Amino acid sequence: MFSESSSSPLAHVVLLTVGFAFTGVGIWSGITSERLLKHGKTANGKITRLDWVPSTTNAGGSYFPEFSFTARDGSTHDVRSHDGTCPCPFKEGQSVVILYDPDDPSKAKIDTFGQMWLAALLFGIIGPLLLVCDFLYWLAASH
Repeated sequence: MFSESSSSPLAHVVLLTVGFAFTGVGIWSGITSERLLKHGKTANGKITRLDWVPSTTNAGGSYFPEFSFTARDGSTHDVRSHDGTCPCPFKEGQSVVILYDPDDPSKAKIDTFGQMWLAALLFGIIGPLLLVCDFLYWLAASH
């Protein structure tokens, strides 16, 4: 499969593993957002906190907005977004529109393009690109 002069097969395994993982995360994130758009309910919410999470790989990090909203049944929910950004487009106390699953209101997202689709786009593009790079790496190594 790999010639003596090629690089370690570890690069192949890493690209393949990360490529499939990223592609899976992109698909999962897109399906989650699509389901919320199709079956979710809207509510007015408020940003209650911006949770700073330092990066484990560099000096940066991301802000993960936490928000509260009242569902149609009158129950109040506090949710931390799964999607962090830096800089953060939200401010504490800011009013936002929330899309939530009426069967499980903890599955909620802030109704903005970035919160709904950014992870799906980034992972959905980077994952397949890594798989293409892996294929090209394999093709070059096998010749």
